[in-house]
Amino acid sequence: MSEFDKKKINVGIVDLQLNNIFSIVQASKSVGFKTTIIKKKTKKYNFDMIIIPGVGAFPKAMNYLTKTGIKERLLEFSTKKKSLIFGICLGMQLLLDSSNEFQYTEGLGLIKGNVKKIKKKNVIVPHTNWNNIHLTKKKDNFLRKDISNKKLYFTHSYYCDPSDQIDVCSKSNHQGFEFCSSIKKKNIFGTQFHPEKSGLTGLKILKDITKFI
Repeated sequence: MSEFDKKKINVGIVDLQLNNIFSIVQASKSVGFKTTIIKKKTKKYNFDMIIIPGVGAFPKAMNYLTKTGIKERLLEFSTKKKSLIFGICLGMQLLLDSSNEFQYTEGLGLIKGNVKKIKKKNVIVPHTNWNNIHLTKKKDNFLRKDISNKKLYFTHSYYCDPSDQIDVCSKSNHQGFEFCSSIKKKNIFGTQFHPEKSGLTGLKILKDITKFI
């Protein structure tokens, strides 16, 4: 057993009040993480990693994070050494500067870039399907090389457009439309796909991320 396996990873999962977070909570527990649900009354953020999951609208999510004070706590947490923030689907989009979903809304600004709607003729939206990814980042990538052969679960109508391509870890293709499917900048990670709904491959990704702690 490695030192990583011996260490109990303390993970906080943000409840955005937009959707059921049962799947990500169960996935977190199944890989051995000590798991806490972060709500507006949560005072101590003594976590190794915070996960921001979500399926829903960007403006509602940011409004909730702001009015509850969770946004401020997340930004403070992001500056701590040996601490990670991992955004999933909507959670990944919230990591960026802004989104034009329904209206212009500022995001957390942890990674430079914007969130845009998938717009291409004859492309079905939302993109809800199992799909492949191809790695674009050779160094400092949290995804294993063999993941390109695996199917991962997506469901989204918007995608992340990072300003700096060096932050892009992988891209995916939906009916000829190529988009960013994962990002990493220092201690900030994100996937457009849902690891918690992607079987054993997804669980391995959750565990691999914590090796950066």
